[in-house]
Amino acid sequence: MYIDAHFHVWDISRGDYAWLTPELTAIYRDFGVDDWQREFGPLGVGAGIVVQAVPTEAETSFLLECAASRPDLVPISSPVSSAGSTSSNPTLRSVSPDWPGIRG
Repeated sequence: MYIDAHFHVWDISRGDYAWLTPELTAIYRDFGVDDWQREFGPLGVGAGIVVQAVPTEAETSFLLECAASRPDLVPISSPVSSAGSTSSNPTLRSVSPDWPGIRG
């Protein structure tokens, strides 16, 4: 089994992916965990580290929701404000199985 060390998922309707524009025709669509699994499962990828696509707390919550019922996924995020301080949300700051890592 292989582990995908870094992949992203996104839901365009969330509206916080400023970088994801219609000009990016190949990827301008929702891309979820099921899409990732369809693409990479046949190649022997059985687990992955899903990384935030934008540095927002909403994205962090989205990743945690995506991974909540998926033991094959580990979410990695960086809930850091533009001022460099860590998130004011104690759930996101806590060290728990649901918050395995911070990417800087």
